[in-house]
Formats: sequence, structure tokens, C-alpha cells
Amino acid sequence: MAACEQAGNCFVIRPDSPLNIGYISHSKHKMQAIYQNGIDKAQNIIPELLNWWEK
Repeated sequence: MAACEQAGNCFVIRPDSPLNIGYISHSKHKMQAIYQNGIDKAQNIIPELLNWWEK
């Protein structure tokens, strides 16, 4: 994945920090927080994604 990203062939969206949650979680609060973090991250990088897409 790193080579693909460095070559500019793919755009990777990933968390800024480790999620600190197990593979399976029963904590609704933790899952909601991670979901919201992903939504916020995606909304913040839209301009960067659009620049990449137009290349």
C-alpha cells in the first residue's frame, strides 16, 4: 500500500492515530467515537482528495 500511495496511484484514508480498540468491540460508545472520527477525517481531507483525483 505504501508504494502505491508514494507513486500517486492510490489515495489512502487512515486514522491519524491508532484506534486502540479490539477486533470485536461491544462498546457502543467506542464504536460511535471511531465512526465519528472517520467521518470528520474524511470531511477534512476532501480538498486533498479532489486535488489528487484531478492529477
